[in-house]
Amino acid sequence: MLTEVLIACGLLVASSLMLVSFAASIRPLAKHGVSELQAIFLAKEGIEAARAIRDYDFNLLTNGTHGIAFSTSTWAFVGTSDTQNGFTRTVTISSFDLRTKKITSTAAGAHASSTIVTLLLDTDQDLGMAHFIAFDLTSTTGTLNNGNKQLNGMIVKNTGPIPITIKHITAWWDDDSKIQSVRLGSTVWSHNGTGSPSGKQPSGTLLDITDTTLNVGQSEGTTNFTFQGPVTTVNFIVKFTFTDNSNAYVTIQPN
Repeated sequence: MLTEVLIACGLLVASSLMLVSFAASIRPLAKHGVSELQAIFLAKEGIEAARAIRDYDFNLLTNGTHGIAFSTSTWAFVGTSDTQNGFTRTVTISSFDLRTKKITSTAAGAHASSTIVTLLLDTDQDLGMAHFIAFDLTSTTGTLNNGNKQLNGMIVKNTGPIPITIKHITAWWDDDSKIQSVRLGSTVWSHNGTGSPSGKQPSGTLLDITDTTLNVGQSEGTTNFTFQGPVTTVNFIVKFTFTDNSNAYVTIQPN
C-alpha cells in the first residue's frame, strides 16, 4: 500500500513538472503569435491610412517612405516612420503609372514583421470638377512652335453647371527638357515669378499655379507650355488638379 502511494505521488509530481515545462515552452510561442497578429494589423492599418489619404487628395501620395498619424479625424503622413507598441511602421509609396501608386506597408518588431502591398488608383479623375472639363485638340492636335520650345493648340472648356477652378498642373514628357512657364489665358506659372516652385522644372513636377476659374460654358484657347530648350518628345500628358482635389488628364501628341 505504501509503495502504491509513493508511486502515485511520484507520478503526480512528474505530471506537474511536465505541465509546468509545457506551459513555459508555449509561452514564447503564444507571445510570438500575438506579435504576428499585431504586425499584420499595423501593416493593414498603414494601407488603410494611405487609402484614406488617397480619397482626400491623390496628390498627397508623394513618393518616398513615410510614417502615419491619425489627427483631427483624418490620417496624415509624418516623418519617415512611426512607432506603435514596439513596432516600427513604414509606408513606402512609388509610382506604378501616372494614375496609380504602389503602396508597401511594413510593420517590424522584435519577434514578428508583416508587409502588405497594394495599388491605389486616382479615383478622382472622373469625379467633382474634373468631370466637367473638356479638352479640344481637334483643330491642331497640339503643335510645337518657337523652335520646338512651346506647346500650343489645346482648348479647355467648362461643360458643367458650376464654375470650376484649377489649382495645380502636372505635366509629363519623355526627354530632359525643363518647363519654364504655363499660360491659361494669362501666365499662371513661371520659373521666375508666378506660382511655385521657382526655377525651371523637370517632367512630373507639380506646379502650384495661380488659381484659374472657368465659368459655366467658358473656354480658354490661349494655352501653352514653354520649355527652356527644344523638346523632342512625341507624347505629353497633362494633369489638371481642381480646388475640390479632383484630377483630369489629357494626352497631347504634337503634329
